[in-house]
Amino acid sequence: MYAFIQAFNKMPSEGKALFFVLGGAIFLMSIVLHEVMHGLTAHQLGDETAYVQGRLTLNPIRHLDPFFSLIMPLIFLVSLGVPFGGAKPVPVNPLRFRNPRAGMALTAIAGPATNLLIAAVFALLLKLPWLVPADSFNYWLFFFGALLNIVLVAFNLLPVPPLDGSRVVTWLLPRELAYKWDSLGRYGWIILVVLVVVNRGTGILSYPVMLISGGLMKLLGL
Repeated sequence: MYAFIQAFNKMPSEGKALFFVLGGAIFLMSIVLHEVMHGLTAHQLGDETAYVQGRLTLNPIRHLDPFFSLIMPLIFLVSLGVPFGGAKPVPVNPLRFRNPRAGMALTAIAGPATNLLIAAVFALLLKLPWLVPADSFNYWLFFFGALLNIVLVAFNLLPVPPLDGSRVVTWLLPRELAYKWDSLGRYGWIILVVLVVVNRGTGILSYPVMLISGGLMKLLGL
């Protein structure tokens, strides 16, 4: 990560501007694919809500949201120094699944799994020096793409409502506890924003994200 920051600082102004544009495109692609795969998985399991609402598309306009794509990145920027945001969550109706809890868990996992696959593709490209020379502009752009998607995986796997990891917890808990846990979802974004705000002094989010990200980086040879 330190090498990435050093390389970025050495770029000329026009190089940094291009990096921001292309990096922004990678970020947009990553969060859109994340949401589309949620919708596609739900569709395969019997819920057509996302399909009916036109969310199974790669058109980013259909996935942008004032809170998740603008306000939340500003909150993260002030709290963590990083403008981290996301797309509008894909609507899912668990009552349309044969097994609602398992269906929700599989639908939730599809998003981070997609980001892990994207990270793996970027990591693979970094292993091809004839295509991506070491320390080149493309090398650090692809490294950013891999790192970004790894962080998206790590963050979304946190067992905090309404993140994807929370859906997995619901699946694993006994049914009675699962209903109580799932009821926290109505306060999910309030809980998340509070955790983001207090993270600066506690590291309550940073530490687990860094731990998971570090493990995934080693797994992908980064």
